[in-house]
Amino acid sequence: MVYEDLLLRMGREGGIAGEFYTPRPIVRFMVKVVNPKVGERVLDPFCGSSGFLVESFKRMKVSKELTVDEFEKLQHETFYGQEKKSLPYLIAMMNCILHELLTPNILHKNTLEENIRNIPDTQRFNVILTNPPFGGKEGSHIQQNFPIQSQATELLALQHVMKKLKMGGRCGIV
Repeated sequence: MVYEDLLLRMGREGGIAGEFYTPRPIVRFMVKVVNPKVGERVLDPFCGSSGFLVESFKRMKVSKELTVDEFEKLQHETFYGQEKKSLPYLIAMMNCILHELLTPNILHKNTLEENIRNIPDTQRFNVILTNPPFGGKEGSHIQQNFPIQSQATELLALQHVMKKLKMGGRCGIV
């Protein structure tokens, strides 16, 4: 109950700061359409409360009878996220743990600080599901990380997603 109230409050207050927490029906729909599979790596570079990661985990968990090795791989080597702000980061970790995703690879960092010019294939993902920030403005120290420089946060976020997606990968963006 407290967890649900926190998410609702974050959603209401977040709109003021250019953030938007994706409603669960939209998250479920996007995960269904993109259809992440066991053995694929999933990224949400702007993970907020980690709704896309949790929903992907839930879907993969019931998609087939998992071996012990497959379940371990789901727990440790499948789900990746990044969140810039402290409170959403903590809620993301809590959300994962409450849904039995006990060791998510979620980093507390600004995704846009990563230089995306030369990303090796080992750092690319089969599936990216995300709701990036919109309406923000980034300084030159962030813009220098991108081939096409812009102050617009959403344009930099889109470039980041495009560079992190493996060839033939699937993506869903709000």
